[in-house]
Amino acid sequence: DLLSIFDRKSISSTNATFDLSALHKMTGGNEQLMTRVLNRFKTDSGNDIVELKEALTIGDDAKASLIVHRFAGRIGQIGAKDLGLAFRKMEQNITDTHEITEAHKSEIQALILKLENLVEDLDQQTYSMP
Repeated sequence: DLLSIFDRKSISSTNATFDLSALHKMTGGNEQLMTRVLNRFKTDSGNDIVELKEALTIGDDAKASLIVHRFAGRIGQIGAKDLGLAFRKMEQNITDTHEITEAHKSEIQALILKLENLVEDLDQQTYSMP
């Protein structure tokens, strides 16, 4: 049931911990708003994962860098601090080298897997759109 998700302080994913307390505070405890934010996060992340994989495949470094930047902000904002920081570090690494190297691509693929696991964990929760 929808309310049960808000009783939990965190969800432990295979590769990431998701702490809902910051999101709860940010939304003033408004459960409908939390639901909308989480559903939007899942939708936007799913779309961006597809676009990031495509950008990496075709070598569109500018687009891939932009999507890594979006993930860095979005993921941390909703409570997956460690994963958000990992994307932020990757964003800085890309900025420092002015390109996405093969090593970066491998690391980004690993981050994508962690994010996919997090989104999958969120999908298994019950949410309803207000």
